[in-house]
Amino acid sequence: MSDIRIFEGRSLSTVRVLVLSSFSTLNRLFRTNSCTDSWPRTRHGLPSTSGTTATVVILKGRTLYIAHVGDSRAALGRLNKEKKLQAVALTADHKPDVPSEKTRIESLGGKVLSRNGVPRVAWQRPVHHGHKGPVRRSTQTESVPFLAISRALGK
Repeated sequence: MSDIRIFEGRSLSTVRVLVLSSFSTLNRLFRTNSCTDSWPRTRHGLPSTSGTTATVVILKGRTLYIAHVGDSRAALGRLNKEKKLQAVALTADHKPDVPSEKTRIESLGGKVLSRNGVPRVAWQRPVHHGHKGPVRRSTQTESVPFLAISRALGK
């Protein structure tokens, strides 16, 4: 019960900071392998790529606070005029085929490629899977269609 009370009496800006801080902490844990060290390695012996999507909805009085990353969804059930329950989307998926997301990815130097008809964010990796050391400009790389969402927590 004490976990829920953390938002009591908080302003919108404070709730926003708390949620963003939680997302940032989880992202850091994934990126530093703090929570994934014991997970299986890839077939090439590389650390597992790991991540998650997240949706948080907080109802305080008559105000909904919503934050999300990736394709986790939130919907609200509302009675329509015929007294039937109707779903109202509260979030929009972060997918690489959404024009604004594709533009954002490409403006940051990324690529969106298709794999089996599914648009994916491409991952640049060394062509030689036994590559050791930092990836330099002279390192031969390949683009691999990988992530089917355009935003996620983790790596």
